[in-house]
Amino acid sequence: PRWLPWLFSLIYLVAATSLVLERIGPKDGWGRLAGHVRNTWLGLFAVTLLIVLAFDLLRTLWHLLRGWRKTHPLSGRNAIWSGVVILALIAAIAVYASWNARQIRVVQETIKIAKPADVSELQVVLASDLHMGLVMDAERLQVFVDAVNSQKPDLILLAGDLFDGTYADLAEPERAAAVLGQLQAPDGVYAILGNHDAGEDLDQMLTLLRQARIRVLLDETVTVRGILLAGRLDRSPIGAQLGKRKDLSDLLSDVSLDQPVVLLDHNPLGLADARIQPVDLMLSGHTHNGQIWPGSLIVSQVYENGYGRLDSAGLTQLVTSGVGTWGPPWRIASQSEIVSIRLIFTGS
Repeated sequence: PRWLPWLFSLIYLVAATSLVLERIGPKDGWGRLAGHVRNTWLGLFAVTLLIVLAFDLLRTLWHLLRGWRKTHPLSGRNAIWSGVVILALIAAIAVYASWNARQIRVVQETIKIAKPADVSELQVVLASDLHMGLVMDAERLQVFVDAVNSQKPDLILLAGDLFDGTYADLAEPERAAAVLGQLQAPDGVYAILGNHDAGEDLDQMLTLLRQARIRVLLDETVTVRGILLAGRLDRSPIGAQLGKRKDLSDLLSDVSLDQPVVLLDHNPLGLADARIQPVDLMLSGHTHNGQIWPGSLIVSQVYENGYGRLDSAGLTQLVTSGVGTWGPPWRIASQSEIVSIRLIFTGS
């Protein structure tokens, strides 16, 4: 039909300009809809690109194996069927990726620290990268809170990127604060800021967290059960974030050498600093473990430890892939997770 190219062009134009439409539109109206279109468009673009590249690779291999002939398996009538297959693959991957991103797994870790604390064991839940906003609304926050509380933690630690960069993207901030306030841990809930927790909305973000009874460590330390808990500002915030962060040596200047030290630093690149300080456990997020393949391959090349556990000369680093998503509300070859940590103190 003659109208089909025009319809396709209109859809493409709206999708491609959705970022601009989101910025200029009302957050309680079509601007919010444009944000969802933008996120979905980014995911579809990435998946489509990978699938088309794969089909082009198959075509090239066909040429190499059969000779450079005029016909190949993706030409003529087969081109129509190949298009149908591509669209079906894109749809199937999109459905799976959206479902996968909503499943919060629980990763179990046991970590021994050869220093004394006021308790012999402590149950800690680590979570990161909620990205509260368009996608992570109050309803999905409830799923997260229920998952954390099911672990019956003594202490809850949130390793940054609690917001998705813009406070106004959160449709019901009061409800979100009430849901987060349901987190239950007798030794408290502590958080740090990530690179998205910054900018002109920072005061509103901090107010919401205070309403939820979450203490945010802003380049400061606190002692919990004899453990020194240190929380750093982000190394590269997107916007203003209370000035330049302290050197880790200054943050830990008063620590006793026989006191367990747990460091919250959103970006795993802080591992180099932690190695030369008396840090026993470093907890990070930020990477999402790539979120959408081949992002995980890139993460593994950029970071010494871009995801999971690393034990190195008395220091353990845990990097979680996080709970939420950035951009496309999808995960492919990564998982949404919280980490349930059994901390055992063996010092005397």
